[in-house]
Amino acid sequence: MNAQRTSSYLLISLMLISLHSPLIQAEWDSEKEAEESDSLFPRHTPIIDSLSENLQWSFARLQAPLEDNGYSGVPSEWVIVTDQITKISEQMKHGKISQDRFLDNVYTIPGSSITFETLDFLQETGEIELFAPSQDSLQPTPMTIPDDPLIADQWHLINTGQDGNSVGVDLNVTGAWDRYNGSGVMIRIVDDGLDILHEDLQPNFDASTSYDYCDNDEDPSPVASSDNHGTAVAGVAAGMGDNGIGIAGVAWGASHNHARFLCGGAAVPALSDFNQDIDIYHNSWGYGGAGFAGLGPSSAAMLESGAYDGRSSLGSIFTFSAGNEYTSDENVNQKGFQKSRYTIAIGAITYSGVQSWYSSIGAPVLVVGPSNGGSLGITTADRTGSVGYSSTNYTDDFGGTSSSGPKVAGLAGLILEAEPTLTWRDMQAILVHSSTPNDLNHENWSVNGAGLPVSHYYGFGMVDATAAVNLAENWTHLGPEVNISTQLYTPSVNIPPSGTPLSFSHTVTDLLSIESVELFMDVDHQNPEDLIITLTSPSGYTSILADTNPAEYGNMRYHDMVSMHHYGELTAGTWTVNVLNVNSTGSTGTVNDWQLVFHGTEADADGDGWTNEEENLCGSMVNDPNSTPDDVDGDGTCDAMDDDIDGDGWSNVSEMACGTDAYDPLSLPSADTDSDGLCDSVDIDDDNDGVEDNMDAFPLDGQAWDDTDGDGLADETYKLVCCTYSLDEFEDVQLNSTFSWDLGASPSWSLDSSTSSSGNASLRSGSISDNEASSISLTLSTESANGSFAYKVDSESSYDFLIFSVDGAQVESWSGDTGWSNYSFPLSAGTHTLQWTYSKDYTVSNGQDAAWIDNLDLPTSLFMTNPEVTDYGTHRDHDDDGDGVDDISDAFPLDGSETADFDGDGIGDNADLDDDGDGWFDIIETQCGFDPLNSTSIPSDNDGDGVCDSIDPDDDNDGYADQLDEFPYDASEWADTDSDGVGNNADTDDDGDGVLDEDDAFPTNNAEWNDLDGDGLGSNADTDDDGDGVLDEDDVFPMNATEWADFDEDGIGDNADTDDDDDGVLDEDDAFPQNPSEILDTDSDGLGNNADTDDDGDGVLDDDDAFPMNATEWADFDGDGIGDNADTDDDGDGVLDEDDAFPLDSTETLDTDADGLGNNADTDDDSDGVLDEDDAFPLSPAESVDTDGDGLGNNADMDDDSDGVLDEMDAFPLNATEQYDFDGDGIGDNSDNDDDADEVLDEDDLFPLDISEWADFDGDGVGDNADTDDDGDGVEDTADNCPDTLVTMSQTDTAGCSAEQRDTDDDGSNDFLDDDDDGDGWTDLDESVCGTDPLLISDKPIDSDSDLICDILDEDDDNDGISDLLDSFPLDPSESVDTDGDFIGDNSDTDDDNDGVLDANDAYPLDETRTYDERVLIGAAAIGAALIAALGVASVLGVRKRKIRPDNTDIQMMLQALEK
Repeated sequence: MNAQRTSSYLLISLMLISLHSPLIQAEWDSEKEAEESDSLFPRHTPIIDSLSENLQWSFARLQAPLEDNGYSGVPSEWVIVTDQITKISEQMKHGKISQDRFLDNVYTIPGSSITFETLDFLQETGEIELFAPSQDSLQPTPMTIPDDPLIADQWHLINTGQDGNSVGVDLNVTGAWDRYNGSGVMIRIVDDGLDILHEDLQPNFDASTSYDYCDNDEDPSPVASSDNHGTAVAGVAAGMGDNGIGIAGVAWGASHNHARFLCGGAAVPALSDFNQDIDIYHNSWGYGGAGFAGLGPSSAAMLESGAYDGRSSLGSIFTFSAGNEYTSDENVNQKGFQKSRYTIAIGAITYSGVQSWYSSIGAPVLVVGPSNGGSLGITTADRTGSVGYSSTNYTDDFGGTSSSGPKVAGLAGLILEAEPTLTWRDMQAILVHSSTPNDLNHENWSVNGAGLPVSHYYGFGMVDATAAVNLAENWTHLGPEVNISTQLYTPSVNIPPSGTPLSFSHTVTDLLSIESVELFMDVDHQNPEDLIITLTSPSGYTSILADTNPAEYGNMRYHDMVSMHHYGELTAGTWTVNVLNVNSTGSTGTVNDWQLVFHGTEADADGDGWTNEEENLCGSMVNDPNSTPDDVDGDGTCDAMDDDIDGDGWSNVSEMACGTDAYDPLSLPSADTDSDGLCDSVDIDDDNDGVEDNMDAFPLDGQAWDDTDGDGLADETYKLVCCTYSLDEFEDVQLNSTFSWDLGASPSWSLDSSTSSSGNASLRSGSISDNEASSISLTLSTESANGSFAYKVDSESSYDFLIFSVDGAQVESWSGDTGWSNYSFPLSAGTHTLQWTYSKDYTVSNGQDAAWIDNLDLPTSLFMTNPEVTDYGTHRDHDDDGDGVDDISDAFPLDGSETADFDGDGIGDNADLDDDGDGWFDIIETQCGFDPLNSTSIPSDNDGDGVCDSIDPDDDNDGYADQLDEFPYDASEWADTDSDGVGNNADTDDDGDGVLDEDDAFPTNNAEWNDLDGDGLGSNADTDDDGDGVLDEDDVFPMNATEWADFDEDGIGDNADTDDDDDGVLDEDDAFPQNPSEILDTDSDGLGNNADTDDDGDGVLDDDDAFPMNATEWADFDGDGIGDNADTDDDGDGVLDEDDAFPLDSTETLDTDADGLGNNADTDDDSDGVLDEDDAFPLSPAESVDTDGDGLGNNADMDDDSDGVLDEMDAFPLNATEQYDFDGDGIGDNSDNDDDADEVLDEDDLFPLDISEWADFDGDGVGDNADTDDDGDGVEDTADNCPDTLVTMSQTDTAGCSAEQRDTDDDGSNDFLDDDDDGDGWTDLDESVCGTDPLLISDKPIDSDSDLICDILDEDDDNDGISDLLDSFPLDPSESVDTDGDFIGDNSDTDDDNDGVLDANDAYPLDETRTYDERVLIGAAAIGAALIAALGVASVLGVRKRKIRPDNTDIQMMLQALEK
């Protein structure tokens, strides 16, 4: 017996050991292993457990508020999970039950329709599986940020440098547009209103699939003045293109419809309606500031259904703008829709390709697209007219991720046109593999385990439209989706305080190519916004799933987090989750549960050693193990993707160019002198010295290339040698005089003249406090050599450090009091960043608490040398041109025809025409008798014309031959008219007549010198000297051509005299300038005013004329100084004559009725027979009365009493308090207390205007006289035994009676209060559970053992202590076992095992195969050994295939074997 027990213990131990594979560990305060659970819920939840993990955690998050038993509110709705919904309806007080659109057995009911206690009881009794309050409705908000002034140009489509500075990023869409425009694709814009009449949106708008989810109609047009967002979003995605007007969307040929929903509409129908017609649902909105709230089960189920059922099961494409909350540190993993693996989250970048300042970040971000935030915004459609973002039909300042998102939605339209059969997973994959990393210097870029560049800021980069459609055209569809779930871990462990992460890990053995990873975690923490949660894959790539946030963001109970950034990585290996609390103030919390779920495809579906992705790219069959890619060199890269197929070190392109076989490793190109991958036979510069081989005398020597004389020796040799050093001794007050320093953040380093390693100054760290640092850095290019600097530190030893780093990696550090020392360090060739940081810990300061550096010496460049022999064996030539003159003595070392240059002008003497460089050709100097090799021997050349004077015919070069020139050596003189020895050019009186030439009209004629009138005739001979046409003898002014007469003989000619008749009036003002008795002639009649009797010629004598000098005026009625002709108010009564009926009567101005009597005197101005004093309109003959005083006369007024009812409809048109008289009794309804005259007062009449109705018992809006079911219980009044059932009563029976009105067993207690309605001794609740009718006394539960537990619920019907499940005779208390199955219980059977041996003689009465004891040990030993061996093998292998939920069938089989 002891041996058997020992064997059993061993088997059980082996079975327990087998449960530990795959290994899972969580590291916290001890080595305690994580607890595992099959379910998130403490009770049996088969409906929920059958759903995806995403939905299971969603339900857990929903019911989290009830976990602490502190829920006391009444929610707007309860969410119920049950397959017995009738049980709920029986308990509801009111309201209706709504079935969830996507989840079976999930319902919502009004929160006030049933109490928490009732639901809790129903859950405890198993009638419902789960109940929880529905999530409060979050209000979605648009994601646009239209706040930057921008120009109207769609740079995001085709960037040509629109900002005026440089060409920025764009979608690279033109290559895609060559083939596709989105035709045949339907895009739904889920947003606020759409201007469906916009010229760029109406042509491709689909009204049949559009809807307004706020007003519940089919017109999604804007309603509110703020409904501008949707129009702009639609224009970006699908604005009509190629129509000659406006803008073009990315998918300008796609059709689009609209869901107006950002006004209180429901998201679920907006994102799921018409999902067989709509291809893409785009959403430029989100729940900003929603905290850690995830999607409710209905929304989560909607996305799941869309992905797997939409688009004929290819899956709806859901694109979501990532959000604009970067500045508030809100991670995309806090956004329910955006973080879903079924959606595509899209961030934003600027014109220059860097992060838009607002764009939210996180591991769910898949890609980014261009938007505003930089130099320019986005041009798109705007509401027509003056409403909208601008006063035109277009705006150029749209932005936010609201703008980047629809660009990707439009791109998805182009992709689907290229390949309509793509699934939602294919779409994500194409975007991942076709996007391009942007802003490459951003610190967050990394490379995941699949070799894909990825960033929490940019996802997999900026979308590339042309690359995406190219990839789609040749896309191989992803294989079937596979999901791996870990067990549900329930560690319930405390999160350590700040600085120590809590770590969990899980080892995966299955090989899956990842598309997304989900981490579900139940965190109960006081301040979840203080937590950082990361997920690290086996490759080492880390996704940040939650990071710190300054806002108070509720709780993180049952939180789900997603990373898209492990795309393409393999699952196999250990995954690590870290939870770090950054708050050191003592906030506490626990991780209660966690679970990982991986989604993707089988990495190697056919098990041939090649992953599916590799086989797709290489062209072999994914599901055929016999179809493997070709790999000639066996390097693991198939030939189709291998740059060097045969692995011989030569690229395929190079081998093809060189004529060798790219598939044969023994077929190699002959040579490659410069190792540039091009063999010499095709390389045009074999030695890579920059000189093409056909021009290179030494084509295989990179340090020589010229050989002028062809003697095989190089003219010159060149070799770069390391190194030229740059030294900064910090002696210049300008810190950047040697290097360009980056001083970093304050407090910065500065020059210090108090200490130095050498010289007068050094560089000292900034003054910092505890827990601070001061850094300085520089970035520069160096050569491969050592750099060095001097340093000094005076700090708290071992705690405060000077740290030296190169390219971000710490190289060395120093602490304490070091004094000046030197440090040398290696540098490679390239660009490096050197940084010095003085850093302090959190307490204590010693010494000067600073660090210094000095004498920074860096190898910044190479210098050139000229070796006698190059590294390739070429010798240097010392007579390059082979002319026998050494180069050092040869003025022309490369010209064999020249050796000297006497004048050093760069022209050899053999070719130089002027050897001595004195400016005279050698041949000319010889002709003139001078030395051509003596620069001081220069011929005379008076005029400098290059011809020496001895042979020059015009020495002064003045154009006069020397023999005719009176001054042959003076270029300025050649004649002397008066022969006074002074040349005419210098002589001031050439003719010697005593008049200077400058004053002499005839300088060479001594008989004349003046010509006043310039007629060429000297004044001595001229008879009209001034040439004015008047002979000098008749001319008062003979020498003045402008004067010849003087009327008043005042000595001033008349032309110049301003008063010719000297009457004191200037001629210009004198009508009679030569008549001193007259001056004026007002009427221009030729008669001066002094003699004229009518000066103004108006026909009125001056004596009678009020205006004798004004021909247009002669009278002034009102004496105001303005003539009546010009006066606009002749009678001066203030009314213009044109408006004055009596312009010459100052007492009257109007005559309304034109009766000749002015209104002031007229008592009835409008002659309507009503005196003005009684006339409301005394100047209007058409009106005289205005009852309501609204300024509109009753004749014209359609509502005289202004009571809002037109007179023609108003029974009392002149009584504003009455309008109607329903019963025609002459009393207005407002005063009448019985409007319909049915003898029921209006206050008691539910139908006061219906004489046939006055009551409505059930409040259904139908009067009782017409209502066939007055109490609304569903039973016609004619068949209703209780026609007065109140709505507050419980559900009625077929006779129309509720439990409150019914007493089935006539015991005096109505059924509502009676626990046993039919009086059969069984409570109604028991009968409901047992399946009998609680209202039928004849229908009682079966209770075989009379223990008041019906057999349906009784686990032991015969009460014999044996469970019915194990009892062969569940209704016979005397029997429970029938070993041989002969229907005779063992207690009555004399041969229980039916082996022919009576039980009394049978050593094994229950085993038909054995009767003797000697077989016991042999059988037990054999079974034990076999089981031990089998379990040992299983334990060694330690691999258990993944399961959706734990499956312990193998354990059950072993336990059954153990029992036998």
